Amino acid sequence: MSASDTSAPSGSGIAAPQCFVTVGATAGFRPLLEEVASPAFLKALAEMGFTALTVQCGPDLAWLEAKVAGLGPGELHGIEVAAFDLTNNMQQYMVACRSERGVRLPGCIISHAGRPIPVTL
Repeated sequence: MSASDTSAPSGSGIAAPQCFVTVGATAGFRPLLEEVASPAFLKALAEMGFTALTVQCGPDLAWLEAKVAGLGPGELHGIEVAAFDLTNNMQQYMVACRSERGVRLPGCIISHAGRPIPVTL
């Protein structure tokens, strides 16, 4: 999908798509956070017309903030990154990614699926 497929028409008043990433628990998940804080991921978001990335990162908030702060000039690719540790209202972040005709374009929610559980047959 190209940026032209997801970008709101200039001056349309329609909000650009947002991306929400959650580690899905109070435990950390740094491999996921490393990926979403990488310049390559941020560039891909920008190319698809995204302007904002919100990350729920559990106990790794300070780590993620330092990682993002350490990115060099241009490595954010115009993406505004916000992060928090925990919330009792995850729904508000998910709703911000939902499409609403005339209001906002569809966004993206990324979450890890948990740990594999060994199954003995």
